[in-house]
Amino acid sequence: MMMDFGGMGGAGWLWMVFGLVFWVAVLGLIAWAAGQSGRGRHASEDAEDILRRRYVGGEIDDKEYESARRALRG
Repeated sequence: MMMDFGGMGGAGWLWMVFGLVFWVAVLGLIAWAAGQSGRGRHASEDAEDILRRRYVGGEIDDKEYESARRALRG
């Protein structure tokens, strides 16, 4: 006995697969776009900006900050 998916005849399974692929593609596109929006946020930062942010955030101490800053400036 063949199942009839909503009166679509024998190709009903094809429409179900197409619908599934469509929604997976839409969700994938949304996930990709969300991932791309975060890129480049700090792209304009130079090395001293990143160093300063790490110092303010407590990732490095005074000695490390000064040493790295001197190294960056040459």
